[in-house]
Amino acid sequence: MWLQAVPQFIGLLALLYIPGYFVLRAFWFSKRQSLAGAPVTFSAIIALQGILWDMAGIAWRPLTVLPVYALIGAASIFILVERGGSWQRLFVFTAPLDNFFRTGDAGTVGSDDFWRGWGNQPRPSVSKSTAVLLALMMLVAVATISGPMLVINPQIPLQGWDPVFHANGIAVVEQTQSASYFGSLTALYGLDTTPTNYAVAWHAIASLVATAQNVIVSMNAFIVVISVLWITGVWGLIRSLGLDNRYVLAGLATIAAMLVFPTYLTSTYPPIPNAFAVALLPGFLALVAITVREGVRDQSVKVFGIRVLALLLLAVGSLFVHPSMITSLALLLVVPFTGLLVKFFMRAPRRHKLVALVFSIALILATVLTLILVPSFQERLRAQLTYDTTPGVLDSALLKTVTAWPMLGAEMGRNNATALLLLQAGLFVLLVFGVGTLIVKKSRRWLILVWLVTAVLTFTTMARQGPFVAIAGLWYMSPHRAMSLQQIPMAVLISIGLVTFIQLARKLIVSARARRYFTAGFLIIVQLVVAGLSLGPRSYMIKDAWGYRRPAFAMVSEDETAMLYRLRDQLPTDAIVLGDPSTGAGFVKAITGRDVVFAQLYVRESNEREWYLARHLSDINTDPQVCQFVNELGITHYYADSNYFNLGASMRERMPGLYHVPVYDGFELVDSGGTADVYEITACR
Repeated sequence: MWLQAVPQFIGLLALLYIPGYFVLRAFWFSKRQSLAGAPVTFSAIIALQGILWDMAGIAWRPLTVLPVYALIGAASIFILVERGGSWQRLFVFTAPLDNFFRTGDAGTVGSDDFWRGWGNQPRPSVSKSTAVLLALMMLVAVATISGPMLVINPQIPLQGWDPVFHANGIAVVEQTQSASYFGSLTALYGLDTTPTNYAVAWHAIASLVATAQNVIVSMNAFIVVISVLWITGVWGLIRSLGLDNRYVLAGLATIAAMLVFPTYLTSTYPPIPNAFAVALLPGFLALVAITVREGVRDQSVKVFGIRVLALLLLAVGSLFVHPSMITSLALLLVVPFTGLLVKFFMRAPRRHKLVALVFSIALILATVLTLILVPSFQERLRAQLTYDTTPGVLDSALLKTVTAWPMLGAEMGRNNATALLLLQAGLFVLLVFGVGTLIVKKSRRWLILVWLVTAVLTFTTMARQGPFVAIAGLWYMSPHRAMSLQQIPMAVLISIGLVTFIQLARKLIVSARARRYFTAGFLIIVQLVVAGLSLGPRSYMIKDAWGYRRPAFAMVSEDETAMLYRLRDQLPTDAIVLGDPSTGAGFVKAITGRDVVFAQLYVRESNEREWYLARHLSDINTDPQVCQFVNELGITHYYADSNYFNLGASMRERMPGLYHVPVYDGFELVDSGGTADVYEITACR
């Protein structure tokens, strides 16, 4: 089944990694750093390109979008050659890596203090066995996180409030050939509505590999790609912090043990563009870390200045990829940047202090003014800062905060609950080892503070009380959005903890030969254990989110999905379908390409005619205003579903007019599937 998604999967990887890689190489970033930061670079450019293309009236489609990146690649090669290199250096990874089996101190946790750790560390020689092990463990990590998705049919949509919106968002971009933050997704808010701004970068990227026939397949392929972005980003972040490949491999061995991101945030609670933005953050942080480290070490004003400029441009683009990226970056960087500024002001000459102060104030003001003055950002900021909350249970919040515990119910079963408990206990132990290592060795202790900041955010979203409630509203008071950020510093701390644990265990081994291979063997065992324990809870979340575990609560069954795909050939191209978006009607636009009245589960009551029909369509034979609005809006078909319990709750009270419609008079059956029927409306002719 998943063979049909391979072209979309490969296309997305090519788009997200190749153009951004070339751009970063031109800005003096190494090959490894460029690979880790490539996705966020491409995404930021895409977000800005969508706005520019819309302003210039250029259609958003592959033939008009992608040639730009061919020019970028050519420019990168030219710049590299002009700097005295060769075009082969763009691709061949000749930079030295760490020898995994050596026991020296280069790149270890204890080899630096807070500031020297940003730079002054030698680069040991390469080990082929390390490179092979890295590649294999990375593949296993991706397979562990995304492998359970193989049980689903990629033509079946992820089911929930957000997936309806985002699947239809891809269809809107593909149909309208517009991908601007400013108004391109207005069609999702109704046929009779006002222009609406929304972050469209994720939909824009997906539309470049999607056609009208495979929007759902492309969306499911993108969910798998998010796990790749997350893993390569964490890999780049650990290396950019000056830690060697032992820590990278430890991170790969344990990354799948954290179930909130990406699995929970792309299945049980799936705000997909937000999950995409979170997956981009480690790569962005890796670029920031290496810029600071090498700026301190090399003192090259030219390279440092160019890199800072590149990062500022990325920040601007990231604001339009997803506004939460800026608030998340601010949260993750406030501790190290504050420390850097304090240290700088203590040591720098007065002239440099003034420049740094002016730059810092300008950066803070620019961020604040952008969030406050741009109307669309201002509206979202106000809504989020005043997010309504109900206080939660403090002790439960504290317990689940420490290890970013996913909020799964007892219905997952005893075996899955046991596996989850073992995973969380293991993460807690390794987290304690990691924190203890940094405290004892007085190294990178700022990482602990970063984790604490994100943990406070998570705790606030779960407790729903305290002094930081307004700030937590920026993350929609969602524990899992906050936990996803918490997992970034947590991944680094856990990798440090695992390496420390291994180093202590190695001392108990007498045989030199056994000690040599102990680290690699232990890491492989840890990764396999994590894969085995996480399989059950992860499969539970995925099957539930795609409607396999509880068919009665699914938005669309397999039979209903098959009907939706048949409707491509049965509905006229100018058809407009009316139905409750919490049923299969919500996916009509994404699967058939035909327009719908309600393209998402949020309905604007200000769209008076649409809202009237949602409450009174069942009165079509007695209320003349119903037919008046049907004809004015051009509605041609009605989507009926006898399953009232989609999304786990009755939806009849919300849109009563879309149920018990007298289809025996004035309606002609087009097709049926599962509990759903689609009719042509003839009563209003």
